[in-house]
Amino acid sequence: MPAILALHERFGARGLRVIGVSNFDPDDAEAERKAAEDAAREEKMVYPTYLDTRGEWAKTAGVVDIPAFLVLGPDGRILHRRRGKLTLDAEAFAEMERAIERALPASPR
Repeated sequence: MPAILALHERFGARGLRVIGVSNFDPDDAEAERKAAEDAAREEKMVYPTYLDTRGEWAKTAGVVDIPAFLVLGPDGRILHRRRGKLTLDAEAFAEMERAIERALPASPR
């Protein structure tokens, strides 16, 4: 989670919106909701997390592995996709930064 929080902090002023998505089984709604709330609190998530009923959004987006990270453009197209853990010191983090740089408008001078 530190890598996502770092991206949120670095690019938020330029328009990056971080949104968490968690699979949700409506047959166990109360427990699922509590687990998502607990995880958000423990991980100090400062961005919204949506509950994805039975993983329907994930299927539509082609997300098959968890965790997964997507960079979407202003039109909603997937511009970058990363599967697996994201850590600050990894090349995958640098790739994510570059993808976000390309997707966002230039910083104001």
